Amino acid sequence: MPVKWVEKAASSKKIPLPIYLDGHMRWREKDIDDWIQEGCPTSKFKRTQDAAGIYEDNLNLKVVEKEKIAEALRRTSENREKAAHLLGIGERTLYRKIKEYRLD
Repeated sequence: MPVKWVEKAASSKKIPLPIYLDGHMRWREKDIDDWIQEGCPTSKFKRTQDAAGIYEDNLNLKVVEKEKIAEALRRTSENREKAAHLLGIGERTLYRKIKEYRLD
């Protein structure tokens, strides 16, 4: 696929959200596999956030928790100690959640 299409699709949230490493767009293999298994939906990644920070399209706590853990890991370059601190949970809890949500 052309790079411009990929960048546009990622910015409009039609494909799984990328992570950025050294200025390059990369995707987690698990995110792509899950997206393909679900039939490549384009609406899954469209979210509108209300003033309280709650996503209208998905209020499932497990899904929101998984997203926040993944986001914390991205922000800390996969540093689990820093991610746990950002999330306000213990490292052991984070390790258990990573295993539960298969984020490793």
